[in-house]
Amino acid sequence: MPLPAGIEATDRSPARLAGEVRFTPEVFFQYEKRRGLSVLPERAAVGLGGSYGYDWQVHGKVSRAVDSGEITRPLAAVTGRHTFWVGPVPVVVNTEVVFVYRFTADGRIVLDADQRTTGSFDIGARYDRAQGWQPVRHAEQRTEGDQPRVEGSATAQAVIGARAKVSLYDAAGVGGDLSVQLRGRASAASDGEPAWELTAGYDLKTELMLQLRIFGISVVDLRTTPFTLRDERRLFGQGTPTA
Repeated sequence: MPLPAGIEATDRSPARLAGEVRFTPEVFFQYEKRRGLSVLPERAAVGLGGSYGYDWQVHGKVSRAVDSGEITRPLAAVTGRHTFWVGPVPVVVNTEVVFVYRFTADGRIVLDADQRTTGSFDIGARYDRAQGWQPVRHAEQRTEGDQPRVEGSATAQAVIGARAKVSLYDAAGVGGDLSVQLRGRASAASDGEPAWELTAGYDLKTELMLQLRIFGISVVDLRTTPFTLRDERRLFGQGTPTA
């Protein structure tokens, strides 16, 4: 992937943000009508989940602040149409997934890291007659790899994201942004060893779109504000960097 001007090669590798990206989207949809003549739902659900994996190769030497901006050209796109039958009536669920990336640094830093990240997530909403609509929000992530090199006095961050949307009849549903990130931080020391660390994390931002009608009745009437899940964990390090 192209990096912004001002990022140089290290003595280990040309400047690069590269690696394999794998994402397997899974749509879930449920609609169970109440017994008897009622057309109101007893239980319902809509959302998107799946497993993902990123093989990171992040290498660069930076001597000033740089920012690639969010690259809007998709690295890959996954689209699909799924039909679920509720009695004799088809319910059409559309999905769209686009991958984006970004690299930023705020000063002088050298970063050499080869890591592997895997995880899974679920976003959406579920309904039952007793509790009404409740958000579905779950994510987990694991990162491992070889000992990195982080030197200098700055912060550099590489982010690869998956932007997903699930819609029913192209009308309403669930949207979300999953950003998986590696962050290197380093600070020079006037005495003793310099401090540095490499951390990995994710941000999962979800948007619930309102008011969906199926068979002429309101199935989705969400008044839930968007929510965010966030986690970041230290993988390697020495001391506590102040950059």
